[in-house]
Amino acid sequence: MPRKTFVAGDVLTAADMNLLAQDGYVNNASLDTAAGQPGGAWLAYTPTVTGISNTTATGAYCKLGKTVFFRAKIVLTGSSSVTATPEVSLPLASAANVISSSFEVRLIDENLLRWYAGQGIEINADTISIYALLASSTYAYGSAVTSTIPFTWTTDDYIEVSGTYETSA
Repeated sequence: MPRKTFVAGDVLTAADMNLLAQDGYVNNASLDTAAGQPGGAWLAYTPTVTGISNTTATGAYCKLGKTVFFRAKIVLTGSSSVTATPEVSLPLASAANVISSSFEVRLIDENLLRWYAGQGIEINADTISIYALLASSTYAYGSAVTSTIPFTWTTDDYIEVSGTYETSA
């Protein structure tokens, strides 16, 4: 069946919608496969990391409109040390005063094969701080990551960060 061509002022009916769905107008094959675009490969970026000395950091992101999806991994090397609350750069600057950002963090103790939950908090348009989620007898709370929180960091331990946020461009 030939594709229907729509013009300004056409009334879109349920039958038209069914044809569009069956015809595959919007499917994975119709997405733009250019890197960084929906359906394309994620773009690599190298996160800047502060608060931890001697790390290997890798990351990737994809942008859909003004929404950025990203992930980063920070691995501690043999001579690493946590000297302050870790901070990780975002691949693209976030929009001003955005309250809908969401950053999930996993803190992995590679030696014990154990992971701990964390949260990323945006501190400016380009950077998030990494916090561990700890529990008291009453509630969970965020705590700055230190050389011993949530565990004593050693070689090959790592931090994974992922999330979504609105970009300024």
